Amino acid sequence: MKRTLMVLIPVLIILQIVSCNKSLRYDSPEINSDEEQPGQQTGAQNNNSIAQDNTEVSNNGSEQNPQQNEITNSHDSSEPKTLREMTAAELISDIRIGWSLGNTLDAHDGPGGFSWLGGGVYANTSVSDLETGWSRPQATLELITSVKNTGFNAVRIPVTWFKVADNNYIIREDWMARVIEVVDYAVANDMFIIINTHHDDSIFKLTDDDMEESKKALTIIWEQIAETFKDYNEKLFFEGLNEPRTIGSPDEWRGGTPEERNNLNILNQVFVDTVRTSGGNNDERVLLIPTYAA
Repeated sequence: MKRTLMVLIPVLIILQIVSCNKSLRYDSPEINSDEEQPGQQTGAQNNNSIAQDNTEVSNNGSEQNPQQNEITNSHDSSEPKTLREMTAAELISDIRIGWSLGNTLDAHDGPGGFSWLGGGVYANTSVSDLETGWSRPQATLELITSVKNTGFNAVRIPVTWFKVADNNYIIREDWMARVIEVVDYAVANDMFIIINTHHDDSIFKLTDDDMEESKKALTIIWEQIAETFKDYNEKLFFEGLNEPRTIGSPDEWRGGTPEERNNLNILNQVFVDTVRTSGGNNDERVLLIPTYAA
């Protein structure tokens, strides 16, 4: 059974939240561009969000007290973590307040590399420089533990991938290892976690002319992310795209064009299909599906 619910998720962004089987077809609502104004993407635009689920199960789960000073690397487990049988709405109801680890793993300076590091390709930039490129310190277990102890029980971890992917969209192993490490800081604190693709507009484009390459890029990037995190439990959410839009276009913050919205629907379905067929716990994982620029 599908259930629909308006949900305010961490970091004050309302998105469509989809927990479904791999056969689900999803359709994004049309946006009346005349009602949207620049700079309102966290308000009116995002109110097109829907939470859907194909299950109807009671919430029998409860939070545990983590060992704050130890990290259990979930990625090293040979078996998927057991999932609590809960709907997307029930999981969301367990989130009290969320915090975003912004301007770290999502730092970038466009396709040309960080200009203040001499430019050039990102392949020549160390993981630590990639993470601190926007003058923020590297994330630590102590930081995430302090966030948890302050009262937050969810963390969003924005990640930019184009800067660490080659021409075939294969992600650098040292970068993926660092993302795993940061995610496991939150796992050690028994927090809800959102990881996504962030600032990747240069490879996920919404025009008809770019769609074949965009679908290829999205599939390959999410195949790698989904494979890496497939055995994590239900507290890890995947957000397929962040604020998908055509940067600099007249309708960038006005809901986009019919062409862009249609192509966004296609990319969102590619994301759902890619994750759902990747094995492990991903056939039941909560997926966040954005509307245009949301």
